[in-house]
Parts: sequence; C-alpha cells; structure tokens
Amino acid sequence: MAIPFCFHPTGQCLAGDSEMCDTSYHAHSPLETLSAARYAVVSMKRRIMHVDMDEFFAAVEKLDNPDLRGKCILVGGDPAARGVVSTASYEARAFGCHSAMPMAQAVRKCPQAIVLHVRGERYQQVSRGVFAVLEQFTPLIEPLSIDDAFLDVTGFARPFGPAHETAVPPKRGVHPPAQLVARVAV
Repeated sequence: MAIPFCFHPTGQCLAGDSEMCDTSYHAHSPLETLSAARYAVVSMKRRIMHVDMDEFFAAVEKLDNPDLRGKCILVGGDPAARGVVSTASYEARAFGCHSAMPMAQAVRKCPQAIVLHVRGERYQQVSRGVFAVLEQFTPLIEPLSIDDAFLDVTGFARPFGPAHETAVPPKRGVHPPAQLVARVAV
C-alpha cells in the first residue's frame, strides 16, 4: 500500500518514483502532513493479531522442571477440596482433561497425571516476559488474560510483510527465549 502523502516543502517529491510516494497528494506543510497521516491511518484496513500461549501454566511448569516434559500435567486446585483444572497439558488433554473441569474428575480420567498447584507469581513473571517480547512488535496491545492478547499491527505491513507473515516474528520471538509456544491469528 502506498502512503497517500509525501511532505516536501520544495514541491519536489523526495521519494521519487518509489512505491512509498503516491503522487496523487503531496503535502506542502507539516500541518498538511499531519492531516494526511490521520487520513492514512483511518483509511488503512485494520490488522489485529490474537496471540495465545499454549497450555501456559503447564508450559511454565515444564520450563522450570524439564522432567515434566511429555507427562500428563494438571495445574489447578486440590482434587479433594473441589479444586478446578486451570490448565491441562496436551498429554492430559488426550485423556479428556480440560480447563474448568473439576480436578477430581480430571484425576479419574487421567490417574497418572501429575497435579500441581497454581504458582501465580511465577506465571505472572513469565507473562511479563512474553508481553515484553510482544511490545517489540507493537505498543498497541490489549491483554485479555495472563497468556493472551490482541495486538494492533495496523501500519506494520512494510516491516513484517503480508498478513500471514506478520504473525511469524511475534511467534518466533516468544518461542526461543522461553521455550513457550504461542498461537497467533491475524
């Protein structure tokens, strides 16, 4: 998409024939440039990404204790005290366990599961790191919870490319540093 304005006080287009300049409108003052910039932002098609961390609480537990990888993990409340599953690892999900399920029922479905209590402070610490990575791609972030958010990446087409490629940098940015997996939808 061409930028629909070009500021050049001399009247000569500084961008030349490049695709950055749409010669249909050239601003001749900073005020005109500001007006044109507002027009450009309003007229751009919105580009919103949804980032969701996979099995976040269980993934943090696996990060902190690699021996848990590949095992059925249920993070949540005490099964004897009417606890609820906050997160089930993919291994536990294969047995029918899922979030918001009574922990006692989940343990019956998957007796080999390792039940871990929620470590909220640790999950918040990792979440802050994830959001710091996301802030490298846009300052316009609307958190939905500790492990997912909407990112407004409108206007970031040039640095990151088409919509299907826009999701790649945040996804890769989250994965290697923390060994966490993010699902990204544009």
